[in-house]
Amino acid sequence: MNVPFLDLKAQLLKIRSEIQKRFSEIIDNTSFVCGKGVAEFEDNFKAIRYR
Repeated sequence: MNVPFLDLKAQLLKIRSEIQKRFSEIIDNTSFVCGKGVAEFEDNFKAIRYR
C-alpha cells in the first residue's frame, strides 16, 4: 500500500519558475552573501518563526 504523505514534485512544479528566477538574480548579481535576497529571506523567516 502506497500512502503519499507529501508530493514535493507537485509543489515544485507550482513554484519552479519563481525559484529559478530568484536564484538567477542572486547568481547574476553575486549577492549570495549579505545581499538583498539574503536580507529578504531573513526577514521572511523571522516573520514566520515569530507568528
